[in-house]
Amino acid sequence: HNGVGFDYGYIAQCWPDVKFPWTNTHDTMLYSRLHNNQASAKLKDIGGELWGAAATLGQDLLNRAFHDNGWDWNTVPMSVPAYSLYSGMDVVLTARLYARLEHIHSGRYRESAELEMQAARICADMSIAGMQIDREYCLDKRDMLAGYVTKMLEGLNARTGINVRSTPQLANWFLSQGAELTEKTDRGAWKMDKAVLTNLAEHGFEIATHILD
Repeated sequence: HNGVGFDYGYIAQCWPDVKFPWTNTHDTMLYSRLHNNQASAKLKDIGGELWGAAATLGQDLLNRAFHDNGWDWNTVPMSVPAYSLYSGMDVVLTARLYARLEHIHSGRYRESAELEMQAARICADMSIAGMQIDREYCLDKRDMLAGYVTKMLEGLNARTGINVRSTPQLANWFLSQGAELTEKTDRGAWKMDKAVLTNLAEHGFEIATHILD
């Protein structure tokens, strides 16, 4: 599951001389997305949906071990029982999921599955190869953009007398300028999202245009 996106990349970087067995490789994450592209493609989510809480027990125990001991993926000892259970369940769930997705990899949608695998392999190779960048140029542009944003915010704050990054202050300022606001969040606060600001800009509020920029 996610063999192309993760396992292949890890093997290629750690053991570059190993020839990856593409002809015998399947990826149930890709197949799951072909089966239902609106559902989660995470193995534990699929397992929980299909086989209940037992499928996510390893994940739950490992999360608890992380929390109780302050571990993360880089520091958790491989000897921790929860880690072994988590890893073992991955194999079991993937095998069971592969069997359930037979209509994708070996049936009606086989051609689509093969196309997805080929495309995923190309994308994985591109990701591993990376691309050359001019680091100094990128850092200069980052600093220039950060300076532009800071200057713009300072100017907008000076013009309005508020902190324009504060949603409540910004909403109250627009109301004081005669704006008509109609949308609120679930908690009853005025919305100041892109759609609202775009509408305000279209109604002549220049400040909204600058904030969108």
